[in-house]
Amino acid sequence: MRSLPALFFMLLLASAVHAADWYASPTGESGAAGTREKPFDIATALMSSKIAAGDTLWLLEGVYKRRPDEQFDVKLVGAEGKPVIVRPESGKRVTIDGGLRTQNPSAHVWIRDLEIIVSEPHPTELVGPGSHPPDFKR
Repeated sequence: MRSLPALFFMLLLASAVHAADWYASPTGESGAAGTREKPFDIATALMSSKIAAGDTLWLLEGVYKRRPDEQFDVKLVGAEGKPVIVRPESGKRVTIDGGLRTQNPSAHVWIRDLEIIVSEPHPTELVGPGSHPPDFKR
């Protein structure tokens, strides 16, 4: 009976050991290693198959900006009880300019503590009808 709690503790410890920390930066590169010293660019990081269930993607301080008519696609896959967590470094400000769009096969992804804005100027005239005209690209 005493070995059951010990076994549970060992399994819990083993699962925590496999979680990895990955990094992205506004000045990161697509071919980078994803380390703090050589971070990914955010577009690569949010679609990386290297980032696995239980891992954390740390966004280094700064503004991550896309072209005005685009968003960053998120295709990270976590698991129940082992989400992929996307968040800024502790105490740092991270701004996503353009938005995020989750795509298949995304699952069990927690995105937290980010500032999300769209800084492009508002169009002065919309041609299409309705509250979301097709010529308005967001």
